[in-house]
Amino acid sequence: MIAQRPTEAQDVALELYPIHGVEWTKVATPTCARIGAATNMTAAVGAGSAVVANDFDNAYPWSDITTVTDAVGNVFRRIPKFYIRKTDGVALSRIEISRTKYPGFYLPACFYDFTNGVELPHFDYGKHLGSLSYGALASKPGVFPLVSQNIVQFRDSARLNSPTYQQLDIHAHDALAALFTVEFATLHSQAILAGFTSGQYNAAHIATATEAAVNRIVVANATADVFRVGQSIDIGTSLGGRQVATNRLIASIDVVDASNKAISFDGAPVSVTAGNIVYNVGWKCGFSSGIASSSGYITANDGKYPCAYRGI
Repeated sequence: MIAQRPTEAQDVALELYPIHGVEWTKVATPTCARIGAATNMTAAVGAGSAVVANDFDNAYPWSDITTVTDAVGNVFRRIPKFYIRKTDGVALSRIEISRTKYPGFYLPACFYDFTNGVELPHFDYGKHLGSLSYGALASKPGVFPLVSQNIVQFRDSARLNSPTYQQLDIHAHDALAALFTVEFATLHSQAILAGFTSGQYNAAHIATATEAAVNRIVVANATADVFRVGQSIDIGTSLGGRQVATNRLIASIDVVDASNKAISFDGAPVSVTAGNIVYNVGWKCGFSSGIASSSGYITANDGKYPCAYRGI
């Protein structure tokens, strides 16, 4: 089959509004290939303050993602409007992104004002994991993420900011996933940014010593070795119980004797009883300030530390 050559008008349109895409074979472990304007482009993630080259930093819409803050200090990443085309063939699948609506492209619903029937120039995606500020859901640094809420509670807390605020939905996720997939040409996002995927939540991770008024928990070497300085922990009499200590940052991990190490943490002293359980909780929001590249991670990309995609 011979493809018809684009007209001069189509050539001009593609030059002004290029299509960046990726396609993959429909096999068990697919390999993605960049197509369209994305052909020969490269993307990379950075470690901490390291800056890496990423061609997508200069391509729309990635290039136009900015940070905005609302009147009460909520921080968002503002994502400019773009269109998506998804093609699912017999042997190949494809995702394409464009600034303009070519045939077959759709506008993610997060770019649409259904009340007034108009397209929106952008939408704001929370930069930080949700927390609670004066009863309302917030996106702010320096605080721990809100947990143990159900979908209705999160929805109601978001709307306390304004009727136009809402919890994360599938349309915003669809937009962000399309951006990531095209940029890094993979369906395996954790191979690029592992994120905090190896946190510890295990009832076997128990204190081996009883101590009063301390800022540490003594545990077996094997337990201490799966935690990292900088992570957040709770200590409970039950797994997830939070009865002893809540939202503490690990300050150091030190040798006690041949069999044990002490995980030291910040905050007020607590009394730890042998058999208490230590486990990870969410990282404190704001760690992304230590990431210099458009996307990256802190310390190591090994599942022990969090990551940020395009500042999120």
